Amino acid sequence: MHKIVVCGEVFSTNLGDNVIHYTFSYLIKKTTFPVAIEYLDLSLRDKVGGYFYEKPVPQLLNLSKSPKSLVWSLIIRFLPREISTTLWWLLKWRSQRYKFYKIKLQGASAVFIGGGQLLADNNFDFPLKIYGVSQCAKDLHIPTFFCGCGVGSNWSKAAKYLFSKSLTNAISITVRDVESFNRLANRIPSIQTKLYADHDIAIACADAYEICKQGNSQFIGLGIASPGALRRHSRKEYQNYFTDESLLDFWINVINELLFINLPFKLFTNGAEEDQLFAEKIISCTSKLHSKPHILLPSPTDGKSLVEVISGFKAVIAFRLHACVIAYSLEIPTIGLNWDDKLKSFFQEINQDKYCFEINSVTPKILINNLIMSISDGVDISRLNFMKKETLKRVEDLMHIVDKDANLGNRPKD
Repeated sequence: MHKIVVCGEVFSTNLGDNVIHYTFSYLIKKTTFPVAIEYLDLSLRDKVGGYFYEKPVPQLLNLSKSPKSLVWSLIIRFLPREISTTLWWLLKWRSQRYKFYKIKLQGASAVFIGGGQLLADNNFDFPLKIYGVSQCAKDLHIPTFFCGCGVGSNWSKAAKYLFSKSLTNAISITVRDVESFNRLANRIPSIQTKLYADHDIAIACADAYEICKQGNSQFIGLGIASPGALRRHSRKEYQNYFTDESLLDFWINVINELLFINLPFKLFTNGAEEDQLFAEKIISCTSKLHSKPHILLPSPTDGKSLVEVISGFKAVIAFRLHACVIAYSLEIPTIGLNWDDKLKSFFQEINQDKYCFEINSVTPKILINNLIMSISDGVDISRLNFMKKETLKRVEDLMHIVDKDANLGNRPKD
């Protein structure tokens, strides 16, 4: 019996991550090897939205008036975010995290780090966390694998150094699209011999949760993401389009177009609170919706409830990548609203790049016309099944490496 530690933003309130890791566990268990799965959340969460004991990096708005807080306010105000995050890591996070990481990793045959846009320099947060897990695994002589990761468009020099150290230690590295492959190959040429482009792990989520689309649904799902989330993670050239005002106008115009042609719809989110609050704002700013109850679905509470929500739609229009991936896994036609290269890469991979649009250049009428066309076209089931088969094959190959390593006596095998 192999103990496999699945590591990532497992219990993030952006439930696409929860779906990824549940599906990854399902794929590991579906291989020919007996396994026990343990989750390791990079941010020390023990459930969706719940933390063990982690204190977040301070913000100016929520600091108290204590001497320590005064010092931190000066650090945050005058030092770059990268430096303040590093100081917080060294003084507050490192000892508690390394202790927690090693407890979770103890006795493992392997650690699989993966899913989501983990190889991204989000104010130096992911580079430090991933480096920490990698170093703890190295200290315990546990092989590390990176699986189905997305790669951010820009890294600082410090982030590149930490990611290079982590990835160099890895046995194998798979990324979820060709764009991520090219970025890693160019930034760290030394890892190319163990670098592979694969598919997003969540492509198999419908099978993992045993959920099918509801064939009689007539509702279009409008997947809402907040302007703040889109600005934080999008490329610079996109950020001017993601103000509250421009995004409100965009969704109100789309909604009016759907109302004009009598196409029923509902708003939904992937679970993040800021997304749900912005969806509520859209409702309040659209007078024609005030008399329509339940037009905004309740925020899902875990990965399964998110998949169940999306299964109830005839088609989906969404910003969030994993709203689109989940819909595709459920064989539901999808329109992507591009704000990051990862969305465009996914639609190219499923041969549907004609249904991925820039919101600054598409009119609501064109968008809805293409939505109707996508419903008529349907989903290429053969392509979907091929991608699912390849994803399972990749996980099976990784488990063969883990099993071979254990049989050579390098790692424990119960």
